[in-house]
Amino acid sequence: MSFVTALIRVNYRVVRTPADLVRRKVLNRLPDDSLVRLTADGAIGLADAVIGRITGDDELRERGGAMAKSVTDVLATKAPRLNIPPLERALTPPAYDAESLRTEIPGGLEIDGYTST
Repeated sequence: MSFVTALIRVNYRVVRTPADLVRRKVLNRLPDDSLVRLTADGAIGLADAVIGRITGDDELRERGGAMAKSVTDVLATKAPRLNIPPLERALTPPAYDAESLRTEIPGGLEIDGYTST
């Protein structure tokens, strides 16, 4: 194990400890399909998986992947009840409307030869 890997592991444990405490003491009181709980569990699981992969810790990577997958499974089954839009619709940007973004500058301000009215 390199010095950098060891440093990443130690720093992650320092950050992960309070997150785990909040998860055990607060989030576990929420229903399993609570959006707050799912968001926190998904973020913690994703962080575990990424750090596990970076540091070569297979146990951490697998635990994080399993946590993130369980969140995805719950969202897939409960999304209509939670009013969560389908992923395709959530990732589609709104249509661009140049006219709605136009700003009128009162007082006849001149910028680059253009005078507003």
